[in-house]
Formats: sequence, structure tokens, C-alpha cells
Amino acid sequence: MILQEFSDKNRNLLNQFLSTTDMFGYEEIEGIPYGIVVLSRIPMVYKHQVKLDADRLGYIKLKFLFIDRIVTVFVAHPPSPRSRQHWQNRNTLLAALNTAAHNEKGVWVIAGDLNIVPWSQYFNWDDSKTCYGESERYVSFMPFERGRSIFTGLAIDHCIMSEGINLQRLTVSDFKGSDHRMLSYDLIID
Repeated sequence: MILQEFSDKNRNLLNQFLSTTDMFGYEEIEGIPYGIVVLSRIPMVYKHQVKLDADRLGYIKLKFLFIDRIVTVFVAHPPSPRSRQHWQNRNTLLAALNTAAHNEKGVWVIAGDLNIVPWSQYFNWDDSKTCYGESERYVSFMPFERGRSIFTGLAIDHCIMSEGINLQRLTVSDFKGSDHRMLSYDLIID
């Protein structure tokens, strides 16, 4: 489970998971980097915060031991492009994430609120499988409570997969207290 925009002030809410999951975010000295927490029943064998601009811009790189294979997971939440600087920071982070994923040996997954639609010229994963491309088109962000539809929302939350990983199921559901919908998906590793 990947939580985003999670406040370090709510760290105590994670206590219930300490004995049942491997976790990224709880024990990190800097607090919860980029507001990202990852809870997993699959053992994490590598945790790394990749900093592009000190602590203000970056992503999380995790490696999981799944049966006898290592699966790399990149988690990111670039800034929403509400200003010219945020736009540039988002694009810088997306480019770095794309390079890191494509240079990764073995299978990988990118997950997160990437703040970009799949049809943008800055979405650089045309050669990869995505939740959006492998399933029915979905909307994950809605600026309005009412009238939720493909015409009033955006697909800015993503999963992107390397060769060797396939999407088996995707469910997009409401998440109380958020203007985003939750993506739940099952992946199959070849």
C-alpha cells in the first residue's frame, strides 16, 4: 500500500502496522520523505530516497524480494504544475524517474500521483505498459465532488510497468477525505 501526502505529524497512525509489514517512511530520520509511506507484506530489501533538489524534489526507490526475484518499485509525487517553477520541477522529476526506470536491471514498477495525464508530451512511458493503457480508461483526480466523469476529471495517478510484469486487475474507487480516487491493482510477474 502506498500512501501519499501523509503528514509526519500522523506517524503514530502507522504504529498498528509495525509488527505486520515492512515499511518505508516510519523510521526515516527526515520524517516521511515527500509525504510517501509504503506498507508491504513482501520483504523490502533496499530503501533509497533519491534527492534531485535537496529534500524538496525526488523519489523513492525500493526493492522487494518476491519469491526468488527482485522487483524494483519507484514511488513519486512530483509537484502539481501550478506555477512555472512547479511545472519545471515536475518535468525534471519525471525525466529522472524515466531514466532511472529504463536503466534498471530486472523488472520494475512506477507508482504514484505523477500529476500528469498519459497523453501529455511529458509522459515519457509510451514504450511501457501502464494502468491507464492496459485497462479501461479511468479518472483518478476530480476537482469537483459532483459530476464525476471522464469529462470532468483527470488520470494523473499511475502505475507503469516494465516488460515481465502484467496488469491483472485494476479497480479505481473513492477514498474518503481525498480529491483523488484510489488505484488498487494486481500485478503478475512473468
